[in-house]
Amino acid sequence: MAGPYTVARTKHETLVANTVETVSFTDGGMHGIIVANMGGTNKIFFRLDGVDPTIAGDETYLVAPGAYTFITQRVHITEVRMISAGAQPFSVMLVWAEANAGKLT
Repeated sequence: MAGPYTVARTKHETLVANTVETVSFTDGGMHGIIVANMGGTNKIFFRLDGVDPTIAGDETYLVAPGAYTFITQRVHITEVRMISAGAQPFSVMLVWAEANAGKLT
């Protein structure tokens, strides 16, 4: 199912191959995000700055198949934009984190 999606803190879905997917968050005040790649084949590339990511593009974060990436920022995270070369199941979760510290509080 293709989005965009608007959720409070979490979304679990499958990316459409070669299509940018946007998940917007309504629960303000969060500085941390976990993006999990639940599939075993394709990488997921994502951005948090409102710009569409590209596959293997500059300024993107990467999530390897079967792994997750945890990012903290100094600003509140309001959306994540993701893309993958194949249909890839994902989970995104906002988490309370110390701003830009890389650890949960």
